[in-house]
Amino acid sequence: MLLSGAEFDPTATVTATLAELDTTGAASSLTNLSAVVATNVTVFTDRIIVGTIAGTYNVLRITNPVVKNMQALGTVGAVATLSGRIENPTVSATYETIDTATYLSSVASATIVFGTATGANGLPTSLNAAASVSGSPPFINLGTTGGSAVLTAIVGSVSLTLNGALGTSLGISLSGANLVSTAELKITHGALTDAAFNSVSIRTAGGQINFKTATQIAAGVATFSLTGTSLDNSAPILIDIGVTGATAITGGSGVGSATLTPTATVTGINALAAATGNLATITRGGLSTSVNTFQNSVNTVPSFLRLTNTSTTAGTYTVVIRNGDSASGAILGTYIGAAVQPQGTVQLSAATLESGAALAAPTALGNYQLAVTAAFNGYVQHLSYSASTGVLSNLSAFRNGTGQTAP
Repeated sequence: MLLSGAEFDPTATVTATLAELDTTGAASSLTNLSAVVATNVTVFTDRIIVGTIAGTYNVLRITNPVVKNMQALGTVGAVATLSGRIENPTVSATYETIDTATYLSSVASATIVFGTATGANGLPTSLNAAASVSGSPPFINLGTTGGSAVLTAIVGSVSLTLNGALGTSLGISLSGANLVSTAELKITHGALTDAAFNSVSIRTAGGQINFKTATQIAAGVATFSLTGTSLDNSAPILIDIGVTGATAITGGSGVGSATLTPTATVTGINALAAATGNLATITRGGLSTSVNTFQNSVNTVPSFLRLTNTSTTAGTYTVVIRNGDSASGAILGTYIGAAVQPQGTVQLSAATLESGAALAAPTALGNYQLAVTAAFNGYVQHLSYSASTGVLSNLSAFRNGTGQTAP
């Protein structure tokens, strides 16, 4: 009997039994069983040889061979096969060739899958190898991560799916813990190049696995070290990108991907190759702009702020008011505006902003710096109106200037 794709253990004790096939009854049966003496059975790494047999038999049964060195089965699709022949070595004659049969086939013991589609609760709705989403993931997870309050968006998940994974003991199915010793999860995302996106965490639905802050994210890449226990197939690992602190989002857009590179355990015969999957795209929508040299209500020609909603949905807006007369630009207050209807426009006077933001009433000429954000697409105009002359001026071109005398 010949073996290909693996090796027999020559030290193992193999039993050979001879028998005749009785087909005279309703069902076939074996008769005249006769054991082959152990000295007549020789085990080599690639074959088992049963020596000279005296008599006529229909069946030769070989039991208890030990197979080892199946490294080739680490490649999916590899097989170990058995074949044989009956021969007379004295005259170098082969009387019969036994057909080759597959002894053991290698299959994909596990698959690394990525997913980005999420439901209303932020959890993945499905896992597939080439998942992507058409829109931005919502920032819905407000909580504490790594000891800091953080607002996060789930941009993807990674999971280990087992398909009857086997180790060196073919009777024991492997789990993630003993199929993967350790693994590196590298997360790359364009949003991470924005200083506002300053945290990345990985977790299961039941709890956090690891967390990295801005100082641990290099050039838009966060790298995590995992153990096989983290990939035990009990739940997918969720990938969160978070915003914490008061840093303004200036970019916050980009695409991303994640690569999982596992290290196999010594018990696994199927080594997992590295796998890469897409992460959800983060896009920065809505309105964000600034208005400088915004004259306070004491001025004889005070400023007005006009916001126009050009989108198809209503949305609110926020105006952060800073001191425009000081290089510090200290925040004086925040005005929270009501929803602006689609294609609608709202106009606010300096007095309205001062009152709505609970600013101290100005007593002298001065100006503000405004930071305007809105949950809709549109544009902002900076206007001034002189009651004495009846002239309405559009100062929007001064929006990006600095200081009172150099707008």
